[in-house]
Amino acid sequence: MKARYRKHKPGPEPQAPPSQRADKWLWCVRIAKTRAMAAKMISAGHVRINRRKIARACAPVRPGDVLTIAHKGFCAVFEVTGLAEKRVGAKQAALLKKRLDAPESGRDAPHEGRMRQ
Repeated sequence: MKARYRKHKPGPEPQAPPSQRADKWLWCVRIAKTRAMAAKMISAGHVRINRRKIARACAPVRPGDVLTIAHKGFCAVFEVTGLAEKRVGAKQAALLKKRLDAPESGRDAPHEGRMRQ
């Protein structure tokens, strides 16, 4: 007896929300000075996405995610508001992230931009 299979009618495939690698996003929005440094921070356990520790730099970051970064006595919480294909200037980087732990003042806390080793 032959098995009968239904033919699947092709239709529009569901679109996954846009995402980006965590190390690339940290580098693009100028939180990490280099992409290698961003990957080291992630693999060392200094970065959390939505309160979950991530161990791999390839973890996806999507708009709306909350990143917590704790590195060498510095702690910051950012909301991802956008993605970038390449490293952007400081003004554009400010549009791609929102600082959640700092008061809304004219100037953010020191060391917000780059974290140095």
